[in-house]
Amino acid sequence: LITSERLAVLGRLTGSISHELRNPLAIIDSSAYCLNKTFKDIPNPKAMIYVERIKKQVVRSIAIIQSMFDLTQSKYPQKAPFDLIDSVKDAIRDIEIPKSIYLMRYLPDEKLIISGDKEMIRISIKNIVHNAVQSIKDDGVVTIHVKRSKEKENAEIIIKDTGCGIPPENLEKIFEPLFSTRTIGIGFGLSISRQVIVMHQGTIDVESEIEKGTKFKITIPLFSDT
Repeated sequence: LITSERLAVLGRLTGSISHELRNPLAIIDSSAYCLNKTFKDIPNPKAMIYVERIKKQVVRSIAIIQSMFDLTQSKYPQKAPFDLIDSVKDAIRDIEIPKSIYLMRYLPDEKLIISGDKEMIRISIKNIVHNAVQSIKDDGVVTIHVKRSKEKENAEIIIKDTGCGIPPENLEKIFEPLFSTRTIGIGFGLSISRQVIVMHQGTIDVESEIEKGTKFKITIPLFSDT
């Protein structure tokens, strides 16, 4: 009930924020584009760095607004059969992974067909992998293992990291909207991920140990046409 009330308030706030911020962001983005063209004609490497920073932060700001919509607008998945492996690959491809972090992938040769919204599943997996990458301060490893469950009825996605871990008192809170222990980010990623997985009749569980890392396990029913 508390979560529903929080989402209702956030939903009303989202409409106002979107209206007030999208237009200024569009102006900033178009101004950065014009500056970029100008500095191509009059080379200024230092200025180009700042222009790229502006563009990157515009993209990030728009993504935050979109995340708020995804979480609060009760969008239902447009379900169709697709290969889960493709969504996992797309999610990984969209993440900028530092050179200090080694990504290990264990993907089966077989297709794992599920019925769902391919884009929503991609976003959900991307959020969790991105969270795993952010949890590693220096060198580390992120492991993604996709497989068919022992019962052959579900697809399983296991995402592990060697990051800082999650305190026991926060394990139940990490899926709550607006909860975040980081100075960067506003705590939507994991909330969206759980909401998407539940909409697909799946489950998501987490285990963690301080200074040793965290493991997320997602299960989603495999598609059956019988």
